[in-house]
Amino acid sequence: MNNFHRFINLPFTIDKPKIFDTLQVPIWSTGGMTFELDKQHVDTRILEWLDNFNISTSQFFEGTYTAPNKGSIGIHSDTDTLTDMTKLLFIWGPKNSFTRWWEPKIDAISHKMRPDQGGPHAEIFNPDTYVYEFDDADRALCYEEKDCNLLYEKVLSKPSIINAGRLHSTFNDGSEDRWGLTLTLMKNNKRLQFFEALEIFKDIIHE
Repeated sequence: MNNFHRFINLPFTIDKPKIFDTLQVPIWSTGGMTFELDKQHVDTRILEWLDNFNISTSQFFEGTYTAPNKGSIGIHSDTDTLTDMTKLLFIWGPKNSFTRWWEPKIDAISHKMRPDQGGPHAEIFNPDTYVYEFDDADRALCYEEKDCNLLYEKVLSKPSIINAGRLHSTFNDGSEDRWGLTLTLMKNNKRLQFFEALEIFKDIIHE
């Protein structure tokens, strides 16, 4: 059993948000990017279904893009320290694009990337306004691949819960764009930890 990912069975199917079909990928995003999505682009059935488990989401709804032909989003955590925060993830795209989880080598040096310092979380891009928003609160641990050991990788072809507080990256070996939608899961106004998610969803998850 791994501590990074489970597929989750939902009682409905989520279509790719229409904005992904019209979004103009910025020229600086040659490999991939993350960006903020307005709540209007999130299927309300997801939020209603989560409410059955007394789970809510943060107000930040995240889109991801990984370019075809070996595009990637670099190794990072979604928090400024390594945690076990859980996200609900939906992916649309090729069947040979991976999400990978890593651990830093003993002597590896991390960088807490601020928005003006580059890295996979450098800019919060709003596709509704095509404005780049710089948020000093948005920091992530970032590592070079040479400084990490690969722990686990998976093709996320179905809705999933993922451990986004651990180092992870994307890699798209296919010929199609890979799009993702992620929601940070909350319980009692705190980020849901992965081991908690495994217990709450134990009857509807599998590897």
